[in-house]
Amino acid sequence: MINLSIKQLDRTCLIIVVIAALVCGFLAVRDISTKRRLLETEKSLLFSKSKEIDLAATSLNALHVNLADIKHELDDLNERIPETGKIGLLLQQVDALMKRHKVTLISLEPLTASQEKIYLKNPVTLVFDGNFVNIFHFIRDLEEMNRIMVMEKMTISKQENSDQCRVELITSVFEQLRST
Repeated sequence: MINLSIKQLDRTCLIIVVIAALVCGFLAVRDISTKRRLLETEKSLLFSKSKEIDLAATSLNALHVNLADIKHELDDLNERIPETGKIGLLLQQVDALMKRHKVTLISLEPLTASQEKIYLKNPVTLVFDGNFVNIFHFIRDLEEMNRIMVMEKMTISKQENSDQCRVELITSVFEQLRST
């Protein structure tokens, strides 16, 4: 039989407790180390995703600004090239310009309209009288109107025994095609 003394039993138990404590400590440190590495990996992943989200938010804001700019340009273009049926507003503006510059309308003749890409091109022949300076100012104001008009052909002739000029102007006015 094995003769164990209390002293040997105490030493054996103490060795077992120390070994158990060391093993538990080793396992705890290894677990904490593993969890710390996972936490660092998740932090770096979270940081990179956060940067991606910030970049996406910045890109989204830039897209919103670009979209607002494009909408503004489209609204401006829609104002300068209105829908079909708003030619009467243009004629009112032309009439007001003629009165302001003391130019007399002799005739206004719409010509055959033609389609150009997504717009309708309406040529109009204007014949009017006035002195040269007033005609110059009228045509300049006509070109500066917030409406796309293209002056295609102009003939200016001086009337005999008068300081008045007669102008025959062919200009094209653009309209949007009707959506179908």
